Amino acid sequence: MDDPFAASLLNDPTAIYTPSPMSQASPFRAPASPMLRDEQENDVSEDEASEDSETDEDDDDDKHATDPPPMQTSKRATKTSLRVNIPGPDTSMRTMSTFACSPALATAGLINFETKEGQSLYRAAVEKLPSQFSLKNPNVNLLINQLRIRVRREGWGSIVLIHTDKGSINILEHPHLVTLKQVQKHVNRFATTETRSRQNDAMLFGCLVSSLDDHTLTIMSSMRAHEFRNHEDPFSEPHESGVTYFKLLLDRAEYNSQAVVANLQVELSQLHLVIGSQFRHDIPSFHRHVEALLQQ
Repeated sequence: MDDPFAASLLNDPTAIYTPSPMSQASPFRAPASPMLRDEQENDVSEDEASEDSETDEDDDDDKHATDPPPMQTSKRATKTSLRVNIPGPDTSMRTMSTFACSPALATAGLINFETKEGQSLYRAAVEKLPSQFSLKNPNVNLLINQLRIRVRREGWGSIVLIHTDKGSINILEHPHLVTLKQVQKHVNRFATTETRSRQNDAMLFGCLVSSLDDHTLTIMSSMRAHEFRNHEDPFSEPHESGVTYFKLLLDRAEYNSQAVVANLQVELSQLHLVIGSQFRHDIPSFHRHVEALLQQ
């Protein structure tokens, strides 16, 4: 018998037929059931789908490897891009600035008078003092007090500190303890130099000249002790020293005061003579004459 299945059944009817590899391709093989065939087809389709998916993933990986990375547009990045940065207070000038009580004290070194800042400093320095000074009625104490304020504001302390053999003397505090020659010797140290001290000395002169009346200016115009020249340059123009001019002004005011006192003493000593000849024993008129003498 050609069919091995039939032969096996003849020998052992209870045997279970197991097809051999050669018999799997036999045309007499029993067809699979519809349910089994559907399951096999589904398995095959799932295997093919998984292989296609793996192939697509590999292709996507290759594509992503060559393409540039996409821009991230997260919510946080979007909020940051829309945020408006409001600048805070500018503290750069506060950090770099130098504390000072006046513009002149905040300016170190030479003053550049070609700039607006330098010209502003000059105008403030040479501005006349609140009270005008006159040799007719010299109020030296008021002049010194007002000038002391200007010296502190403008930083002129070094030029009014006169260096002598006995030490340094502030001419504003003790004007009678320094002589004119000592002041001139002190000024000679910076009179012909290009320094801030020379600039301050020149501005002090401008301040004093602006604060005098015409009568005093006329008297002081005949004096030359406050003028300094550069001896190395015979053609140089003289320049005025404010510290020396101040000393000359005080000496002249003291001289005038002494002259007034001397004249007053003479007139007071002659009151007993003029009370009869000039006022004819008019006591009220005589009192007014005495008060006028005391006010000089």
